[in-house]
Amino acid sequence: MSHAFSLQARMIVQLNGENFLGPGRIELLEKIKSTGSISEASRLMGMSYRKALHVIDRMNQVYGHDLVLTWKGGAEKGGAKITEMGEILIARYQEVCLKIHRLLTLEEPHFNP
Repeated sequence: MSHAFSLQARMIVQLNGENFLGPGRIELLEKIKSTGSISEASRLMGMSYRKALHVIDRMNQVYGHDLVLTWKGGAEKGGAKITEMGEILIARYQEVCLKIHRLLTLEEPHFNP
């Protein structure tokens, strides 16, 4: 009988004992980066705008620096932008996830449970 095994990992980064970054928060940051809008990013994720704002505020508070900058609209509408530190954190998170994925997908030729 043959068995198909797979390993999967989900990385959660904690800061001062609190969940700080994970797949959902990284996705939110990436969507804000690509759309320039918290409203559009949350809509694409099926998340309420209010929840997205809460998540962003909490990340900014826990980290102690803004990861997302926002501005109010008027005639030109509001917007949002990922800060340089936010960009660095996204990139580092993705690098580590890629390394973990590579580690977990290595096939062991003599592994036969």
